[in-house]
Amino acid sequence: MYVEVTIDRKIKNDMEIHIDEFDNELKVLFIFKNLNSYIKYKKNIIINKDLLFHETNIIKRKRKEKYLKKYKLLLEVMIEKTVPKVRLIDNLYNWEEIFKYDDKLIIDLEGVSFNKKLTFLTDFRNNKKNFKYIDEYTHFDLLTHEETINMFTYILNICQEIKNKKLSQAETITYLYELIKKRPYLKNINEEDLGNSRNLSKIINNPEIVCVGFTNFIKACCDILNINLIRVHWKNNKKEDIGHQSLIAFLNDQKYNLIGIYGIDVTWDSKKSKNENNDYKIKHLLMPAHDDLIEKSFYNLTLDSDFCYYSLLKKYEEYNMLKQKKINERKLMKLKINMIEEINTIYELLNLKYRITTKCVIDKEIWLLNNITNKIIPLETLESIYKNVTSKDTQEIVEAIMNSYHYKEANKFDQLNYQIARIREK
Repeated sequence: MYVEVTIDRKIKNDMEIHIDEFDNELKVLFIFKNLNSYIKYKKNIIINKDLLFHETNIIKRKRKEKYLKKYKLLLEVMIEKTVPKVRLIDNLYNWEEIFKYDDKLIIDLEGVSFNKKLTFLTDFRNNKKNFKYIDEYTHFDLLTHEETINMFTYILNICQEIKNKKLSQAETITYLYELIKKRPYLKNINEEDLGNSRNLSKIINNPEIVCVGFTNFIKACCDILNINLIRVHWKNNKKEDIGHQSLIAFLNDQKYNLIGIYGIDVTWDSKKSKNENNDYKIKHLLMPAHDDLIEKSFYNLTLDSDFCYYSLLKKYEEYNMLKQKKINERKLMKLKINMIEEINTIYELLNLKYRITTKCVIDKEIWLLNNITNKIIPLETLESIYKNVTSKDTQEIVEAIMNSYHYKEANKFDQLNYQIARIREK
C-alpha cells in the first residue's frame, strides 16, 4: 500500500480521501485544503467513508469503502508517519503558511518559475527548516535544501554562459546538445537507485546517465531560458519493461527565421563508450517531429504519453474515419473542438499569435501544421548554427552536417550545392 499526504488549495472540502489501484497496489491519497486543515486533522484522526472523494460508479464506490474499512487502523498509523507534500505556488499566502510550519515537509517546486524557486530557496526563513524538495528534474528523489541550491546553481551558470554568448534558440539547443552528448550513456550499477542516472542533481556529479538524465539536463536549461520543450515518453512494444524519453522543441528562432516542431534525442547520439568519437553524430538534433515519430516506430517505440502534437494526429485520423461514415455529427464536432484547442496550444508554444476557431476548415489547419512540423533546416543555416556554438574546425562541422538528418533528407541538388560550396572554400 502506498500512502501520500498532499496539500491542494483547489479541493472544495477541507479534506478528501482518494483511493486508486495501480498494478495491484493500493494508492491512498489524503488531500487537505491547506496546512492548517492538515494540522487540525492530525489532532483528531478520523477515517470514514464520508471523506471519500465522490465516485459515480457504485461498484467502485463500494469497493473503496471496503478498503477503507479493512485498512482503517493501518491508515491511521500511516497518515501519522507520512510527511505531507505541498506544491509551491506564486502566492505569498502559500509561502507564509509554509514558513510557519515547524515539522517535516516536502516542497514540490514543479510548475513554478525559476526566479520564484530561487527566491523561495534563498529566503532566510528556510535556513532552519526541515524541508525536502522535489522537482520535475529530480526523478521522484527528495533533495535537501543544499542539494537543490547546488543543482540550480550549476544549471544557472550554464545558462549565464549562453546569455553571455547571446545565442538564439536553435544555437542554445545545439550548444546544450553538444555539451551533454559528450557524456557516455551509462546505466546504474545499482538498479535500486535509478535516480543516479536520472536525477539532475545526481547526474551533474555522477558518471551514470540515461535518457531521462539527458532530457532533464536540456529541459532544465531551456526552461530557464524560456525555450518551450515538452517531454515525450515512449514504450517498447516488444519489451514492456523498457521505456524511453526524449524531447520536443517548439522552435521560433528569429535570427534564422526557423519556426517548427523538432525532436531532440541526445541518447541516440551519445557516446556508447568513453573512448568513442561521436563529434559528427547529430542525426537526432532537431529532427522534424513527424519524422521522429516515424523513426521511433522502426525501433518498436510508440507513444506512452498524451502529447499535444502526436495526440492531435490520432484525433485527426479518428475524425476522418467518422467523417467518411457520415455518422455521429455530435462526436465529430467534439473531436473538432478538441483538435482546435490542441492546435491553438501548439501555436502558443511556438509563440505565434495565430489562433483558429470552430469556423476553420480543419483539414486546411492540419495541412498548415504538418508543413511546420516537417521542416528541414537548410544546410547552410545548420552550418552557421554550429559555427556559432562550437570550437570545431570547418572540416569537422561539415562532417557533422553531412551526417545530419537534414542533409540526408535534403534534395540531391541542395546536397550537391553544399558539397560544391565547401570544396570552393578549401
